[in-house]
Amino acid sequence: REDLAKVYAEESEFFRKRASFSEVILAHALSQVDSTLLNNVKQELLQSPDDIELVRALYTTKGNQVAAAKLLYVHRNTLLNKMKKYEQKYGLQLIGSDLVLAYSLIGAGMDRVFPLS
Repeated sequence: REDLAKVYAEESEFFRKRASFSEVILAHALSQVDSTLLNNVKQELLQSPDDIELVRALYTTKGNQVAAAKLLYVHRNTLLNKMKKYEQKYGLQLIGSDLVLAYSLIGAGMDRVFPLS
């Protein structure tokens, strides 16, 4: 019964912060990892407002390229070119778990769950 109360309290906190379970787990895992490679990718990403905007647009639209292009006020082909350049630059694709990782690295909303160093 005590465990149930702890689980409820934890879930309530996640809900209050509007974070999904996977976002919380990934943010927590990233806060525990000491990786030079990951930190270098994060620092480079944080220095590029265009890349941050690209990641946020795709994450916000759940990877929907047409919607992301509209959000960024660019043609879909322009978005695809930006995505290709991003993938070459960072070695991460802007879909699935790589997109969630990129979003977590920029700290977009994750600092409300676990601070990223």
